[in-house]
Amino acid sequence: MKQLFRSLTLLLLVLPLFSGCNDNYYPEMTLGNKAWRVVEVVGVSPYQRNDILYFYRNGDFEFRGPGGLNETGIWRVVGHRLELSFDGSRLPVDIEAPMPILDGGYAVLDCYDYGYNSRYTLRIVAEHDLYYDYY
Repeated sequence: MKQLFRSLTLLLLVLPLFSGCNDNYYPEMTLGNKAWRVVEVVGVSPYQRNDILYFYRNGDFEFRGPGGLNETGIWRVVGHRLELSFDGSRLPVDIEAPMPILDGGYAVLDCYDYGYNSRYTLRIVAEHDLYYDYY
């Protein structure tokens, strides 16, 4: 019994080392390698319904829209925030959103847009998986 108790105690002490205490893992895996369609915009935003946001596994993203929108950059999850940085921008972070509500194919991005100095909310749903790498 004593040996079983020691083994369980050791397991409980060692398990966190292998659990990958990376808070970014779930959001990165859920958002990444998918195309997301904007289904609702609340507030004044440069984005509109039916724009598509592509999050590539390698950290690149694209924003495309029927009105000619075509923006690219890099995305990352830092702590509990999603950060988007656009190519050619002088800002270190262009859009920041507290970690969105993720439910597999649904997310709510409460965005602070540093480029436009504005706040807006984008409700996005997964459109389809990206079965290839960007490069």
